Amino acid sequence: MVAKAIMNDMGWLWEGCTGYNIKAMKAYFSRWYFPGALYLGFSLMCAVFSCLMAIAFPEDGRAVNPFITLAVYLFPVISAYLFLNGLYILHTARAGRPSRGLGDDAVHFLLRRWSAQDRRLRGNVVDGENGKT
Repeated sequence: MVAKAIMNDMGWLWEGCTGYNIKAMKAYFSRWYFPGALYLGFSLMCAVFSCLMAIAFPEDGRAVNPFITLAVYLFPVISAYLFLNGLYILHTARAGRPSRGLGDDAVHFLLRRWSAQDRRLRGNVVDGENGKT
């Protein structure tokens, strides 16, 4: 509450020093954009960490520790997933739709498709097929 009051009172100073309207910036970086930016940040952190681990623990024909080997191979995969999820969340936020995330949307898409296929197989009409409504 106090921080919000200080930000509102200091808005004129921010706008005078930078030329940006602080309310417009807060609206631009809203709650829809923040998760996407967070995912992209974690993705970058995982990518850097995987590079550092690959340099620090080279495979010389013998495994130093199986968990370290697993982490070296898993961090790029985790980084790629977080990067794609962040891009997807930013894309849906820019399109004006709040997103549940890439994994949840993929699961919901598959569930909708399977339920439509199930209705079609049971003889119920989906999307006005066969001239029925």
